[in-house]
Amino acid sequence: MDGHRLTLPLDGITWSYLEGGTGDTVVFLHGAVSLGQVWTGAFPRLAARHRVILPDLPGFGDSEANPPLETLADVIAALDPFLDAVAPSPFTLVGNSLGGTLATLWTRSHPQRLRGLVLVAPAGLSGGAEASGPAAAGSLREMNSRLFSDVGRARGNLPHFSVPQARMRWARARSTTRRWLRRGIPPISLEDLPVPIRVIWGTEDRILPYAEVLRAMEGLPGGTLVPLADCGHLPQWDCPEAFVAAVEDFLRGSAPPRGVPRP
Repeated sequence: MDGHRLTLPLDGITWSYLEGGTGDTVVFLHGAVSLGQVWTGAFPRLAARHRVILPDLPGFGDSEANPPLETLADVIAALDPFLDAVAPSPFTLVGNSLGGTLATLWTRSHPQRLRGLVLVAPAGLSGGAEASGPAAAGSLREMNSRLFSDVGRARGNLPHFSVPQARMRWARARSTTRRWLRRGIPPISLEDLPVPIRVIWGTEDRILPYAEVLRAMEGLPGGTLVPLADCGHLPQWDCPEAFVAAVEDFLRGSAPPRGVPRP
């Protein structure tokens, strides 16, 4: 996988992120019990045409917060200086699962900063705290069986960690997720967001079932929702080619918000 691992200390947080490619900036936010490398299956394809940034959220992967962030509001506040530092406006923000929740809530306060918003099975769209599912898994094996429609197929796109490394990272990510979600996941709505939006959802999602999102998407413009057949909760790992095609199609057609010129 091409790209450079970088660190950026800001306001008590040491951000670790992967960056690669040139062109318009696209920032990807991972979800619960995860890390920035959740996007590795899609990274080389996207970095061939765009400047791609994959941060580990504070308390996940190699990013550290001292003191630890306690709530989703803390995380959204921490995103402000990080995105100011690494993502010139306008950029595209992509979020998966809990990362989709964070991306949506951040966008509400900063729509002028974005060219577009891509949500990949975002938690809270169907109204509940359902995406705590990965944190509730008792083992890595159980978690993977929930996340992927085909674990064997997804395994070829997974980052390579030793078993002890994987268990340590999973335990740390699960602890951070449980702390952030003590108050639950707030419901999110897309109806009045003044930015171009694409929602990508695997039809075999076992964490946030596809049937539930259909009701939540009623009333939004046609083409907003792109279902990916035979993909689970992490389509960027399950079926990276179809995922990249859906993202690239959106990036070709999205426009910056009114009053914000293209670079």
